Amino acid sequence: MAIPNGLHVAPPVEGERHALADIRTVAKAECQAVEPHVCHERALEVLAGDAGAPEIARAEALMAEACDRGFSTSCVPRFTRPTAIVPARPQYTADARQHGVEGYVLVKCTITVEGLPTNCRILRSLPYLDQVVLEAVAASRYTPVTFLGRPVEIEYVFDFHFKLR
Repeated sequence: MAIPNGLHVAPPVEGERHALADIRTVAKAECQAVEPHVCHERALEVLAGDAGAPEIARAEALMAEACDRGFSTSCVPRFTRPTAIVPARPQYTADARQHGVEGYVLVKCTITVEGLPTNCRILRSLPYLDQVVLEAVAASRYTPVTFLGRPVEIEYVFDFHFKLR
């Protein structure tokens, strides 16, 4: 899912993708056995604890099912997107310019509930630019991602395009 300012939700790895799909299927079946307002309440209970990817997937499936079954309170936007408060703006290094380096640097980070990028690692490297990109991302700040009004930690991939003029 694309996020403004070149920010993207990192796709789950293959094993996680199957596990999350199973969680959604089970949550949908669970919701069909009860009234829609109960699905909504269960989603809120799930988010009352520490919510990681599996819990968020379950809560989102419960909310979607409650919405589909007519419980309108569940139909409000579930996620809010982060917005840059202090955007990452890495600059070309002299070595990168001298060597004519162009292309993309991809960095995967965890955006904390405080909006701080942490645990950043380079996914796609460019010579002479990786360190300035990591430093720029470390200095950036975002509004946190929220799910049902609650800040959540989530992984994102930042992409930085470098082109000489």
